[in-house]
Amino acid sequence: MRKLLLTIFALSTLQVAWSQDRGHQGNSVPDTVASTEIMLSPRRLAEYGSLFSTRSGTMRTNYLSAASREDSDMIRVLGGNPDSIDTPLEIALLANTVGVINVRPVEVAERADAILPANNQRLVDLTLGANLFQENQVLRFLADTNAVGRYEGMLKFITDKGNVTRCEVESFYRNGISGLVSQLVDEQVSRSSARINSQTLSAIKNVITDFMLAPSRTTYNALLQAYRRYAGDGAIVLARTIMEVNYDIADALTSDRSLGHATVSGTTFP
Repeated sequence: MRKLLLTIFALSTLQVAWSQDRGHQGNSVPDTVASTEIMLSPRRLAEYGSLFSTRSGTMRTNYLSAASREDSDMIRVLGGNPDSIDTPLEIALLANTVGVINVRPVEVAERADAILPANNQRLVDLTLGANLFQENQVLRFLADTNAVGRYEGMLKFITDKGNVTRCEVESFYRNGISGLVSQLVDEQVSRSSARINSQTLSAIKNVITDFMLAPSRTTYNALLQAYRRYAGDGAIVLARTIMEVNYDIADALTSDRSLGHATVSGTTFP
């Protein structure tokens, strides 16, 4: 499945106030997380991945050699070429395994830690877990059963480390997705100098957030109706924001297609 996570977008890290009780053993979330919700945008994730990748987008050999075969084999099949670590999410996941963390040059480590701090693996697991959960929700809607199984396996791998629970990952995602969508929409408006009134802008953000919280035929149809309704700048901003998240969904919108269970592909994005 083609994902916009494979493309080169660059946005800043979104930070929104968040507080969540861990709900087990009476422990609370550390202050570094309790006061901040950090969701990596596609561009920020790509920026992180570029620190560990070649110009062609695959992970550098020295980092691959430092990772365990088990970790590499589990991660490489998530997306892109199943024989290589070649998407920003795959690279970020492998870059945060013990072997790779231990061989990072100081300058790479400093830049990487500014995005995902290796000394706070709970925060790393929440953040990357939220990215996995986001992608998995859309894959489930598109009925890509094989991919869903791979992403579920990776989510289990993260939660089995013991830093976070599945419930915490999902809460982290749901508490942060509205703010991330708002940021992505605002960036698109600024980048394209679109003229959209505040009411329409709010409606676009809401309909995208509703879909991202619960991808379904109902929420997708609401997206499609909004795309049809907001001609011109509104439609472009809506579709380009969705494309930041998933190519197939944006492709269906710009093709004016309803979605049921089949994936879609192959149309020119405006």
